[in-house]
Amino acid sequence: MKNGIWIIVGLYVALAVLSSIFQFAQENFVTISVWVGLLALAVLILGNHSKKKNDERLRKESELIKKIQRTTRSDFVRGYKIIREVGWVNISDCSSTQEVEEKLKLKAAEIGANAIIKLHWNTRKESYVAGHGNKGNPYYKNRSVYDGEGVATIIEKSHPRMRRESSNSKNSITKAGHQSGYEAGWIAIDGNNVFGEVFKQIDDTSATFAILRKFFLELSHSPYKAHIFWDGKFVKFAHATDESSRGEDLETILKSNLGIGSESLTISEQGQSADTLLVPWAHAKSAAIISNDNFLKHYEDYLIAGKAKDLRNASRILKCNFISGEIIVPELTAL
Repeated sequence: MKNGIWIIVGLYVALAVLSSIFQFAQENFVTISVWVGLLALAVLILGNHSKKKNDERLRKESELIKKIQRTTRSDFVRGYKIIREVGWVNISDCSSTQEVEEKLKLKAAEIGANAIIKLHWNTRKESYVAGHGNKGNPYYKNRSVYDGEGVATIIEKSHPRMRRESSNSKNSITKAGHQSGYEAGWIAIDGNNVFGEVFKQIDDTSATFAILRKFFLELSHSPYKAHIFWDGKFVKFAHATDESSRGEDLETILKSNLGIGSESLTISEQGQSADTLLVPWAHAKSAAIISNDNFLKHYEDYLIAGKAKDLRNASRILKCNFISGEIIVPELTAL
């Protein structure tokens, strides 16, 4: 009975409040309309100002980015001479390699550079809250995050005479015994590097392994003898991107996915760069290396710099491209 009385009282109070609100609105309709209109106009003006400000920022950034004439993973720019290295630029937490390159260009242009050399990036997995379950508990997913760096540089076009001299120098090296192509012999494959070149385009671990497997099979039916080097830390990436591989060691994963035996594979220890194994091996065998790395990273210079320089001078570090589903290495003339 008491509850019913309180409900009735509550309803009367609510009706009274609503009536007073409606009465106030009716009596002050013009004033309220003016204030609502002014508020809406203020929101529009602020929104338009913010948009113009953002558009102007994007325009300025676009103009700066256009000042970067060349980017390269090498330590030189073909057809240009390096006037001065301005300094390292770096970026982190990007969603793609394209974003890494664009943001590095912007940073380089902001400090007066017009090119970037030694550009490279790393991929890591990052967990994020993808949503919440029925009970409010968060659930997580992994996404790829890219960090990158490079050397901001000032370059200018080489004089035609300088280019002719450079060409003559290359010819003299060829005459001295270095061939323009690599016709036969041992090849050291920088597994992580070549895998990354393919993966960044197709973003599929299984498909990337299938492409590498096909490439290794082509090499095995050619005058070349290939050996693959792989960083031990790759096992974390493999487990994160392929649930079926969890619980397996890296050697098992690689042998299964690449269709190779232990005799064709070397895996570095955790915390050790595979480069410190790959370069000395290739140097000792006078082998070629397939990699888009120039082996100039600061942490490994003191270990392999001399051997890597010898291989570069002998044109034994071969760049690869991934085109129309195929790994292409132009210098491998026997394929």
